[in-house]
Amino acid sequence: MKHKFLFKSLTKQGGKAQFTLMLPFGGGPLSMDALMREEVLAQIALAAAEPGRQTESLGVGLASQYGAQPARIDFDTVNELLPKPEDYYRKDYRALSATLAPCYGLDFSTAGVLEKAVGMLKGQTVYTDHYYYSVHNWVGVVEDAKWDGGDEAGKGVPGINATLKLDSKKDPMLVRGVAMEPPAVHSCSVTVLFEFEFSHPDLVEEGRFWQLLGEEVGGQIVRLVVTAILGFWEISFVFQGAQEENKQIPAPAGAGDAGVTDADADMGRRDRERLGASPEQQREGRTTVIVSNERKTALGITAEGNNIPDEQVLAIVDGLVSQAAAGRVLLDGRRAECKRLATLATLGSAEGQLAAPLATLIDGASGETLEGLITMYSEQATARFGATCPQCHTAGLTIRSSVEDTLGQPAAGNKPPAPSTSSTIF
Repeated sequence: MKHKFLFKSLTKQGGKAQFTLMLPFGGGPLSMDALMREEVLAQIALAAAEPGRQTESLGVGLASQYGAQPARIDFDTVNELLPKPEDYYRKDYRALSATLAPCYGLDFSTAGVLEKAVGMLKGQTVYTDHYYYSVHNWVGVVEDAKWDGGDEAGKGVPGINATLKLDSKKDPMLVRGVAMEPPAVHSCSVTVLFEFEFSHPDLVEEGRFWQLLGEEVGGQIVRLVVTAILGFWEISFVFQGAQEENKQIPAPAGAGDAGVTDADADMGRRDRERLGASPEQQREGRTTVIVSNERKTALGITAEGNNIPDEQVLAIVDGLVSQAAAGRVLLDGRRAECKRLATLATLGSAEGQLAAPLATLIDGASGETLEGLITMYSEQATARFGATCPQCHTAGLTIRSSVEDTLGQPAAGNKPPAPSTSSTIF
């Protein structure tokens, strides 16, 4: 197999030449470069040299060693297969910044945390789209990592910069997307293991922390404050990183290499400002909202996964706002009724000022507690204003809603009147 293929036969059928080749197969789709095609056609010409025999080149294929890209198998020995320095392309990216990753509520801004982790990133494998569960998905390696305390990344935010060493033969189209100007593959993301503290410990005790993650409470964003980096699993090229700075670092002026466009620089705005931003500001530029399974159940969301489109969540929120407004009217009415009954029970008259502590208690009561207070004060008011016979003026009479027979059952044909409520009694 001197020419990386074996020409086996050539026959004439229907005025055309049919030939058979034996090709080495290494997996992946079939392709052929110009040089290989020239060699095959030369062999066909030699085999068809008999006078009067007609030949015609037919489509032939070669198993590409490098996936879908046209590339010939040009090695017979391991030494020929081993990578060469000219096979690699290098580019610098911001891997992780000392600021907030708003999509996950992770705060990496604590001083010294990222600086101590720089060495952990060096030597990690580069993948695409975090498909690190298969070793075949690699595209390169982190050749170097360093702390950028200034403005090398072009964002004014300190963080870890990484030099990515990419294999052009493993994935030539990826390298092309990284190298073009502006870059088509401009963002990256890391899988990081870390220790953390809760930004709002009181919300943890109340059992509300995870439901409010990423929201503003007490003037600060509810988040996980990273206190130590334990390691990195990998770094991947992605369509957008979790932090706006996680992009290709612009080349120095005049270097003629790929950089980050103004549109990239404006995308998402600075995450460090989001530490004090409102939830509405945080949602700018998002297309989905991360919703926990518990919150999905509470909101009645049946869609699969936890990344729910903004418009779907906002439509549910609009409905809840309308329901909350109606519920607030009803609740205000029940509070007014509770105060009326409490005034009757404690002062003996609807006229007068209810004690301030009691009024405060009623104003802050939940719906369930409020109904309990209404029942209690209704009973107290009823007892305070016992019934008196209007004819004989006898006090302490029993109020009944029907006339019973001798067995204590409602008399036949005697329809009980509508029961009186606290509001109709008083």
